[in-house]
Amino acid sequence: MTTAIITENVSKTINQKDIVKDISIEVEQGEILGILGRNGAGKTSLMKLLLNIVSPTTGTIQLLDKTVTKENNTVLGEIGCLIETPVFYNQLTARENLEIHCLYIDEKYCENISATLTLVGLGDNENEPVSSFSLGMKQRLGIARAVVTKPKILILDEPINGLDPIGMIDVRNILLEMNQKHQTTILISSHIITELSQIASRIIIMEEGRIIQSLGQDELDAEQRSLEEVFIQIIQDYQKPVNTLTKEENQ
Repeated sequence: MTTAIITENVSKTINQKDIVKDISIEVEQGEILGILGRNGAGKTSLMKLLLNIVSPTTGTIQLLDKTVTKENNTVLGEIGCLIETPVFYNQLTARENLEIHCLYIDEKYCENISATLTLVGLGDNENEPVSSFSLGMKQRLGIARAVVTKPKILILDEPINGLDPIGMIDVRNILLEMNQKHQTTILISSHIITELSQIASRIIIMEEGRIIQSLGQDELDAEQRSLEEVFIQIIQDYQKPVNTLTKEENQ
């Protein structure tokens, strides 16, 4: 199986503070990797590093067998993303916003726009200005922009923010369909743990910029507890002070 994403000892230091610490992961083509962590754990920073929005202080990143640097980032044209709150030209329509994105990547993708807007539930709003959209509609448009070019890798940071329960189900089904039909590799973070548990084939848990646990599907299936309970226990165990001396050794 082809490896879609490889990071080797990736770290990012800002103002002498380690934001991401020594991250080494491999994500196979067609895998859905869920990223869990508390606020400030480093999830978004890791995604920005993968997308070359920021450069690593140390370490290397490979996407689709190509090493990503500031000088060599053409592979990013094969990656769709939604990081933090999506930003659009509010005076333009949904279609016009997607046209700008497609023209930047490749004009041929413009033919996907109507079908993609229908896929995310915005087919009837194609020619409406984004300024009239609700938060949930903007989030749907952000997902449309991420998938309209049929990317080989999707990197999604909290993609279901602002969506109602029906919207969450819609997004889950869209991602599963892309993964199953096109072997799209997906990295997805969310604070809604139940959603991640229904889509991810593997979960990594981050704390203080590190990966502190990785759970494969077999391990998740074997758990007698919910993913939420497992996550809380792992975080609590990580935060416990380490005491290497037994009671007898202390005496």
